[in-house]
Parts: sequence; C-alpha cells; structure tokens
Amino acid sequence: MRKQYLLSVLIMALCIGGILSGCGKKDANFITYQNEQSGYTLEVPDTFVNQNQLEEKNQVLFVSENPPASLNIMMEVGGYNYYTPQELAEEMMNRLTADFTEKKEVNTQRIAKGTYDIRIVYSGKNAAGDDVTLDLVILEPISGVHYYLLLTVPSKGYGDWDKDWQTMFRSFKVTKTEDEIYQVLRPNEEEKTESDGQPDGGQAEETEQNPDINS
Repeated sequence: MRKQYLLSVLIMALCIGGILSGCGKKDANFITYQNEQSGYTLEVPDTFVNQNQLEEKNQVLFVSENPPASLNIMMEVGGYNYYTPQELAEEMMNRLTADFTEKKEVNTQRIAKGTYDIRIVYSGKNAAGDDVTLDLVILEPISGVHYYLLLTVPSKGYGDWDKDWQTMFRSFKVTKTEDEIYQVLRPNEEEKTESDGQPDGGQAEETEQNPDINS
C-alpha cells in the first residue's frame, strides 16, 4: 500500500496536460523555496508556482506554464530500504511511466560517489499523447529518509533544462534534524498504517522481497 500511496502523489506531476506547449525557455531567475513542514530548502525558478494543497502532507507541487514544466517533491521515511538505489529508481520510473508508449531510459547516474543519491531519466508519450521527459532525483541526506524530486518537461525542450535542474536539486538542503523529521512524519505514518493495516477481505498485504544487486 505504501508504494501505491507514494506513486499516486508523484503521478500528479504528470497530469499537466495543456501546459506541455509554450515558448522557448529563457535564463531562469531563481528564488529560495523553504518548506518548514518537511524541513528543507532549494532554489526554484521564479516561474514555478507552488500549488500549495500538498504541503501539509509532506509533498509540494510546482507548475510553470511558460516555460512549461512541473516539479513534484515528496519526503518519505523508510519504505524502500530493501532496494538498492538503482532498483528503487527503476521501480519508481517504471511505475510512473506504466501507461507511456515509445518509452525509453535516457540516463541513470549516481549523483555523488559514496552516497545513496541517484538520478534517472525516462522519455516517452504519456496517456495524452504528449512527448514528455521525466527526470527523477532520489536523495537520502539522512539514513532512511528519502526525498523524491520529479521534474516533468516537454521532451523537445528537455536539453535546455539540464543546467537549471542541476541548480535546483544540488541546492537542496535539509533544515531539520533526523529526530525532528521523524516527529513530523510519525503522525502521518501511524495514520497510514492504521488505514492500510486491514485491506479489503481482512488479509494483511504480503511484503515484497527483492534481492539486492550490485549497483
């Protein structure tokens, strides 16, 4: 259930329909976004409008109409510790692009040697027929605490975003301690556990087992 919950949030970033067309990208003017609830800051272009409705759930969605793009950020404690970074990135991206056609993996790279952090890029046609590129960065600044940063842009202009996207995710900084983050998430995790504890039919969900692979 945890996996479906997380993916249902990230998939919101794909539902940007008509904004996937617009003028060419210009040099970005960056502003600092601070999320006090989830305890982090990062630089975002001033064209990115915060949709607000997700912030209290440890998620945030930004949408830019011109140039067209969306940015979704979510924090999660635990949940995928049995995956290697490569497995987690591929699992998330395969599910995010499950209804894509002409799907292909563009790039996968470890962001910093010796860390969990990873970046994976897929492109394809979404359900609406738009050619889009998804660039997912998974950060683990604190052991067991994952931050998912998903940029969705038209494939035609994806190359113009690389510099600004690197500015965004490399500017990411955690502003809370590990204990403070767990205090923020614990009520949500307990609520989710209660709702997921007895699926329909009263049978507990079977835990997935995934063998580790060397990344």
